[in-house]
Amino acid sequence: MILVILIYFLLKFSIEKIGFFLSEQQPITSKVLVVEGWQQEDALVQAYEEFVKGQHTLVITTGGPEAKNFSDKFDSYAEQATFRLESLGIPSSKIVIIATPESAQNRTFLSAVYVRDWMEFSKSKITSFNVITTGVHSRRTHYLYEQAFEGTGIDIGVLSVQPSDYQLDSWWQTSVGAKTVITEFIGWLHVLCCFHTPEPNSQEEKWAVLPSSIKRATE
Repeated sequence: MILVILIYFLLKFSIEKIGFFLSEQQPITSKVLVVEGWQQEDALVQAYEEFVKGQHTLVITTGGPEAKNFSDKFDSYAEQATFRLESLGIPSSKIVIIATPESAQNRTFLSAVYVRDWMEFSKSKITSFNVITTGVHSRRTHYLYEQAFEGTGIDIGVLSVQPSDYQLDSWWQTSVGAKTVITEFIGWLHVLCCFHTPEPNSQEEKWAVLPSSIKRATE
């Protein structure tokens, strides 16, 4: 009986805390902010507020195709987020758009690779940045960015903005919260146990598997 009660309270504690665990908050001192472009409008508003509060000098927007949060006129989430951030007041001169193509690679990791490559090839001399994302996606995002930037000497922090459609302390009480947290927890476990970090600058790093068009060209 005591064991059953102990297991019950351990499970209850785990369920109540898992949302906060996945919503990692580990910001560092930096003037560069990387914004994941797939986020909803309220999250981008919070990203804008962070830009102003932190007196950032540069924003990098990321994301691939199929951006449909606000309009069908954008080719990528990166462009869509840029449009919204500019409308909120961030000058276009302080935004760098880093869009990614369709790929079999993990989308967050792919964005991190493209950000890393831009920093290298543009000779930006950036030594640190914070990634801002929504809710329980932040721990996995931070992990994948650190994998992509391993060996570069660039410090990476993470900021998690509050989701608008569920509360972290009661996520199980809504279908959206339950679906989001459970899915993200599984995703986090997957990258820990199963995600293979490809060699830097390899074809696999950006594609995971070669697209059929590239395969035909190389055969």
